[in-house]
Amino acid sequence: MIAALLSPIGRWAVAALIVLGLLGGTYAIGRRHGAAAASAKWQVAMAAEQTRQAAVRAKALDAAVSRELARAAEAKSLQSQVESYETQLASRPADSRCTLSSADAASLRKLQGDAAR
Repeated sequence: MIAALLSPIGRWAVAALIVLGLLGGTYAIGRRHGAAAASAKWQVAMAAEQTRQAAVRAKALDAAVSRELARAAEAKSLQSQVESYETQLASRPADSRCTLSSADAASLRKLQGDAAR
């Protein structure tokens, strides 16, 4: 067996096996390092995307809160106008409470216009 390895063909076969072993080892090491680098890059990209999505969600939530506060303020203003109008009607003499003047109609139209917004 040693004689076969010492022959020219045996030496070429051993050299070819050594080269193939080195190439296979280099491939395996490169694949492992490449996979680790790709995984790290993926983790960074995922963290950046999650941060971006959190910022968008926070911005949308702030906008929704602002809209709701504006609606609440508008509803409070309308309620105040209605209560003021009711107080004004209650202060009239009893016989004229059921009739609406043109100013009353204009006030009601204004309230209706404000509520339609």
